[in-house]
Formats: sequence, C-alpha cells, structure tokens
Amino acid sequence: WDISEYTRVFRKINQMVAGERVYITYDGKLHVYEVTKKQVIDAKDVSPFNDDGTDELILYTCWPPDSIKQRYLVYAMEVDTVALR
Repeated sequence: WDISEYTRVFRKINQMVAGERVYITYDGKLHVYEVTKKQVIDAKDVSPFNDDGTDELILYTCWPPDSIKQRYLVYAMEVDTVALR
C-alpha cells in the first residue's frame, strides 16, 4: 500500500462545489477550469473517461475514502488560459 504524501490529495474532493475554480499549470500556461458537476460511479465503469473531444477535466478518486468499490468524479470545463512566459 502506498502511504506517500500524495495518496490523500483528493480525499476531500466531495467538498468541491459547482462554480469553484481549479487551476492547472502545464507547458508554460495556466489553465483555469470551473467545476460543473459531481458524480459517483462504480469502479469498473470507464464510460465517463471516453474522449468526446471537449476540453473537460475530470478529477477522480476512490470512494468512499480508502475503498476501491466506487469512484468520485468532479467535472470541470476550461474557462480561461493564461500564458506564463
């Protein structure tokens, strides 16, 4: 079992709310996403991860915490991109 400092980074993901912002820095740009919805799915369900061509971000974690039965998903759409260089 991995007990590193990163195993619990999304432990409180269920507390995110619609409209909340998520900031991701990648390739010299700051990408700003806004949470649109949340969902709990069975761990075997991979359908939400099928690429539909949108710039949708999905944050997910095991659910409930320390369980492998379900996944908690938070969906967010990109609302802005800012060059950092």
